[in-house]
Amino acid sequence: MSAVKNYLSLVKFSHTIFAMPFALIGFALGIAALKNNNIGLQTNEVIIRFCLVLVCMITARSAAMGFNRYLDRHFDQLNPRTAIREIPAGIIKAEKALGFVIVNALIFIIATYFINTICFYLSPVALFVILFYSYTKRFTYLCHLVLGVGLSLAPIGAYLAVTGAFNILPLLFSFAIIFWVSGFDIIYSLQDAEFDAPFEVVSYKLGAAGTGGDFVQIDNRGSRWTGDAAGLVGRLKPGSLVAITDIVVKDPGGKTRVLPTSITYILK
Repeated sequence: MSAVKNYLSLVKFSHTIFAMPFALIGFALGIAALKNNNIGLQTNEVIIRFCLVLVCMITARSAAMGFNRYLDRHFDQLNPRTAIREIPAGIIKAEKALGFVIVNALIFIIATYFINTICFYLSPVALFVILFYSYTKRFTYLCHLVLGVGLSLAPIGAYLAVTGAFNILPLLFSFAIIFWVSGFDIIYSLQDAEFDAPFEVVSYKLGAAGTGGDFVQIDNRGSRWTGDAAGLVGRLKPGSLVAITDIVVKDPGGKTRVLPTSITYILK
């Protein structure tokens, strides 16, 4: 029983109640749309469909949260606020957390199969969006918007589960959810401002390639581009690939460490 509690804590299962209304809105809109078109569902059909939507909502969210915890485990270990989380604290092993994510993703896909064809075909797309969010934190400040997009899929998915067709109304609700979620996620991230700021960048490797050119990599000391690195950056043009790897930082205690991540982007 304690193992179940640990996994529920890993994904903050109690917080599911905050995301559930989004799916319920889509479900209610779908039922209303069917009634407006003089299409009725039997009570048992509504109950079964509703239960499947709940399963999808819970498993999709659990997969996304679990994957986020899995990818962030090295960062969480450094941060006093997050070091007590299940993976960095050693309560749940990383590979078991990843297995938990895979199981939830499979249950989600299986549940969509029993809903209707369009939900089943779109299930990999939904999983890609909600799981990809965890990677966006590595290279863009717009990650908060990506999280909003992930949660905004709930009313659309629930509406599709009932009607099997797209409609503008759930899209409008989803549009509002994107910015509502993005806003509170930005506020939530401010908890770690004091932890993030004191880390001093010691060195990193800057790699770049112009459109169609060879890839060049240069070692750089400090947080700013200096010497050869500054020259390389000055020669880049829109469309060039830039990669920052082997980032070494010094924590507030004076200990240096290599960050388990890299930054890659296309210059615009």
